[in-house]
Amino acid sequence: MSKRLTEKLRSWEQKLRQELILLKGSKKGMELWQIYRHAFCTNYRARVSPKMCINDINMLERVRTDKREHINLWKSPHSDLRCFLKFYSTKQDYLNELMPVLVNLDLTISEEVDFTVRLPECKAYIKSFGVLNQLPGSADILKLKDNLVETLGSVREGRAENDYLNRLVVRTGMDWQQIDVFRAYRNYYFQLGSPFTKRTVAFALINNPRAALALYSYFEARFKPDAKWADPMVREEEALSPTRMELIESLTEVENVNDDRILRTMFNLIDSTVRTNFFIRRTLDDYFISLKISSIGISEMPAPRPMFEVYVHNATMEGIHLRGGKVARGGIRWSDRPDDFRTEVLGLMKTQMTKNTLIVPVGSKGGFVVKTPFKQREEGMELSKRAYQTFMRGLLDMTDNRKEGDIITPDNIVRYDEQDPYLVVAADKGTAHLSDTANAISAEYDFWLDDGFASGGSQGYDHKELGVTARGAWVCVQRHFREMGIDIQTEPFSVVGIGDMSGDVFGNGMLLSEQIKLCAAFNHMHIFLDPHLGRWRHPGADAAPGSGRFAVEWGYRHLR
Repeated sequence: MSKRLTEKLRSWEQKLRQELILLKGSKKGMELWQIYRHAFCTNYRARVSPKMCINDINMLERVRTDKREHINLWKSPHSDLRCFLKFYSTKQDYLNELMPVLVNLDLTISEEVDFTVRLPECKAYIKSFGVLNQLPGSADILKLKDNLVETLGSVREGRAENDYLNRLVVRTGMDWQQIDVFRAYRNYYFQLGSPFTKRTVAFALINNPRAALALYSYFEARFKPDAKWADPMVREEEALSPTRMELIESLTEVENVNDDRILRTMFNLIDSTVRTNFFIRRTLDDYFISLKISSIGISEMPAPRPMFEVYVHNATMEGIHLRGGKVARGGIRWSDRPDDFRTEVLGLMKTQMTKNTLIVPVGSKGGFVVKTPFKQREEGMELSKRAYQTFMRGLLDMTDNRKEGDIITPDNIVRYDEQDPYLVVAADKGTAHLSDTANAISAEYDFWLDDGFASGGSQGYDHKELGVTARGAWVCVQRHFREMGIDIQTEPFSVVGIGDMSGDVFGNGMLLSEQIKLCAAFNHMHIFLDPHLGRWRHPGADAAPGSGRFAVEWGYRHLR
């Protein structure tokens, strides 16, 4: 190292000490100087002045304390047209990890520099980006510093998704959770069978920031708990009506016909929402959005329409629960159809509407998907359990409770529907082992059904083992044959089955008479045909062809 460079570095160190003592006091300043005087590499000292280094030391001290990544943004001391965006971490990051996040924030990056810092306990890394100070209307990007930094941190921590909608931070000044409201409605719209892609919906909002702000203002005016708006008429006059007028005016500026249709659909979805937990959950670590929607009000919803549906959303999962009526029963499943899980659940709900009429008025069904990728089955099961817990909390956030004969709406929930205290869930595909988990959440909410919230579990009845649904259906079957003069408990008869022996209705129902002959059956995977139709006989048996239980069990083995 040349003598000139040595003197320059020594001079840099002495200036750093002066700055630290000036800003931190003698004792604290000297402690920090001893830690950082040799911590920075030569490239860093050549590029960053001791005065600007204090900002980095403040952030590095946070990293030393909690070992988490921290982000900061400040204006360049040399130019009003550029800012510095810096990431501080004990983990080295690469451009392919960070650039997609910055692009989706609509930031213009002019340069990138990496620095390594040698701290006493570990290495730390600084990744510095030069960001052009370009905002609509020549606004200063530092005015959005808090929202930008918080959005970046949330995306990096996995609490927010990294997609085009994050451009609304720069376009509108909204924070990441306000933007997440649009993400929830967009993803729900996609599940309804939207003719537009998620990207097209996102850019309809991005390209029309005034309309986007008006839509969020309407959502807030409709659901934000506020004592001065406790009277619905006051809320309508002071909040809802003015925001509707602003939205109408903003839509006159929309030039693209598809954008106009998308924005009006967004308004229709918000207007059809009757409850949300957004203003309760947004300040909690366990953040997610639940939307309870009255299906009859949605113009683009395909038939058949449930009475209510609850959509639950965060960065790691999505779920939906469809109900045909206020008192409805059905299971919750772990779906493997992320693009159309609502269609899957809707079909199953229609089946429940038929099956459950014997035990409750109508049917319901729910399903959720895990958006976080996983490689091992054990990892997937743990992610599924966490998603299921979020889904259960999302449903109970939207449900009234019973206390000493009174029906009570959850605190800080603004509702536009009638009292709605009935909600039960059952085991289904992927959730059969989680009944106790659901009931524990029911107890956490002090829900009036307690461990009756989820059927089964260690403290409850297994409705499949008891054959509750099948026994009810069997009464109808017996009456049907009785009206034709046939006693199916004593006279042989042939059947064709839909499903398989593992299903609760088919499986349990086929065991309720010794006289059944299973001739054929099919499900989504197999087709079974008895090869001895009309002439098959159990070897050694004197009974009529296809005698009872043996035929059922023989058919089950072949179905499998």
